[in-house]
Amino acid sequence: MRFSSGERKNRHNGIMGRNDIKPKKGENVDTTKTKILIIEDDFYIHDLYKRQLEKEGFEVRVAEDGQKGFSLFQDFKPKVVLLDLMLPAQSGFDVLRSIKENEDTKSTVVLLLTNVTQDESIKEGFKLGADGYLVKSAYTPAQVVSEVKTFLV
Repeated sequence: MRFSSGERKNRHNGIMGRNDIKPKKGENVDTTKTKILIIEDDFYIHDLYKRQLEKEGFEVRVAEDGQKGFSLFQDFKPKVVLLDLMLPAQSGFDVLRSIKENEDTKSTVVLLLTNVTQDESIKEGFKLGADGYLVKSAYTPAQVVSEVKTFLV
């Protein structure tokens, strides 16, 4: 896959992020009370990530569709959103657009966590303001937590 100069693809072939905004990895990040919102329609997947994040000290909420996810986003005010693209009620792209177009919420870190790997979807995600793109099948939950922490330095 080709990416613009502001994007990268790591050795795992699973995450792409903007080089100019991605901080260095931080293993000793204080996660206490850091709010994470997972918007994912598959119960088993979101439960797996929720447990791993809570184990690391994050405060986690889950929504199972895009519409409920954006509503919960507005009430919960998370620092990081893990967002699937293929969602019922409202697509992940629509949720991302709503978050990043609002002056009050555009600085929220949004990591797309999906199995969609088409170039045009990746480019669209970054165009709309995604801070990272993680392919679910390429990462364990522990690796996802590690990637989340890199944005909290």
